[in-house]
Amino acid sequence: MTTRYRVGRTELELCSGPMMRSLEMRKIEQVSRTRNGVGLSFAFATDFLWIGYPSRLGGYLVSPKEKDLFLELLDRRCRHLSLQAGELLPPGALER
Repeated sequence: MTTRYRVGRTELELCSGPMMRSLEMRKIEQVSRTRNGVGLSFAFATDFLWIGYPSRLGGYLVSPKEKDLFLELLDRRCRHLSLQAGELLPPGALER
């Protein structure tokens, strides 16, 4: 089964076998690291990135091979979030 992620200008595509989701960058709420595999997973691994997104499930799990590069690409597209301690979070989230 093929799993891939495509970081576009305004959308992030998540594909795994026959499943495909297209997420609007402006609606991504956060991207954080987790080992909890509960949720709709577009990943085959034990270490995930959780993409918080307004959906029935509250987000999606992904596991790109190069997580740091994936986060950097998303950081360039999600101007409403900032890269903090290896995660994409709303500004000031770590200060709470």
